[in-house]
Amino acid sequence: MTKHGFFRRALRPGVYLLMALIGGAFGSAAGAQTPTAPEAPAAGRVVTITPAVPSGPYVADPSYYDYDRKSPVVVDEKPYQDTHGIKVTRITYQSPVTTPFATNDTVVAYLFMPSGAGPHPVLIVLPEWLPRNMKNEFQFCEDVTKANTAALLIESPFSLERRPVPHTPDAELLSGNMPQMVGAIRQNVLDVRRAMDWLETRPDIDSSRIGMSGISLGAIIASLAAGVDRRAKVLLSIDGGADAAGLLWKSPFMKGLHKQLVQHGYDYEDLKVGLAPIEPTNWLKGYGAENALLVNGRYDMFILPKQSQLLADAIGGAPIVWANTGHYGLVLAEKKASTVGAEFLRARFFNSGKAFNPPQTIAAPTIKLGLMLGGRGGFSPAIATQLINFDQKGRYSLDGQLTFRGISLGLSGRISQFNSVGIEFPLLHGEIKPKPYLLMHLVL
Repeated sequence: MTKHGFFRRALRPGVYLLMALIGGAFGSAAGAQTPTAPEAPAAGRVVTITPAVPSGPYVADPSYYDYDRKSPVVVDEKPYQDTHGIKVTRITYQSPVTTPFATNDTVVAYLFMPSGAGPHPVLIVLPEWLPRNMKNEFQFCEDVTKANTAALLIESPFSLERRPVPHTPDAELLSGNMPQMVGAIRQNVLDVRRAMDWLETRPDIDSSRIGMSGISLGAIIASLAAGVDRRAKVLLSIDGGADAAGLLWKSPFMKGLHKQLVQHGYDYEDLKVGLAPIEPTNWLKGYGAENALLVNGRYDMFILPKQSQLLADAIGGAPIVWANTGHYGLVLAEKKASTVGAEFLRARFFNSGKAFNPPQTIAAPTIKLGLMLGGRGGFSPAIATQLINFDQKGRYSLDGQLTFRGISLGLSGRISQFNSVGIEFPLLHGEIKPKPYLLMHLVL
């Protein structure tokens, strides 16, 4: 994963936090995508109808994700790149779902094949929500091939090449129109199942060794897909979790989407019922903890640690490898996360005979962005990075800090997910006189 992508995407949540702390309001990526000139849906297209959710307590019904599995998969393959022995092929095929937008119904994917003789196991990878590009996902897939495993990266509905231009509010993976949102995520799962059908026809792929993986929202949908279609024998979730309704309704970073849902007349109970068919925990019973691995940020404020734990518990207590960072900080620990993931894939796909014992924690930069009260500056925006951690969970640390008054060191201790207290030691600007401070922050 590239550092450049981290800093571009890290800017937005930092701005949201600063706005909130000085009395503003959080925004959402969904709200930022509203077009000025909506595209009219293609006329004359017979749209696939998403099945209605039955009333009463939800019971997972496999027929909800039915499609015509016997129909042939017509795939167009074009060489894309060949570097370091990794051959990447761009493929397209028709989605089993027909939406009003023809652009969205052509699935675009990239197959990464390792060098050496096959047949190879394969990991299907789903990207984050609305990526500007897939540089991070490409790097991850290349790292997967180092475990002698092929990777198939599938673009999500209504993103990148599948996004109608000019855009329209009806063409979103996540939106305030709940039936549209559920239908789009169902389409994502069916696109994955269709890809499995195609992989089963390839002699260079061992279809008995298929895995699912994803990043952020992609990890949530990958978990759902693995539960729906058990041809996916392993699950590698990065920055993922469960509790779809809670994520969309309660997260301050989804305030724009929350507003849209309210405008459509939904409340939280409506959302829990309506999203039940796409809630991963409803589908993962019996999957087997040994078949899954989660990698998450211990101080993630987008997908909370308790939501990551909820997913792990649904899989029977799957292990979580924690990094002392937030949602975006895992980007800077990509190599360590990929190394752990590759070890997991080797253990599950190749019967190495060695037990897989994941580490409890992997090292990752812990970057805090927020407002400092006290210290030398009195009141100032601040950015801090934990230089030395004094415990495994990174609760107590020596931080390097930058405020309007310059750089300093801080002996810091967490009092909550969002707040730290400490003693500041100013550097390079006057007497090094310790001063207490409170830092209200998010962790990137």
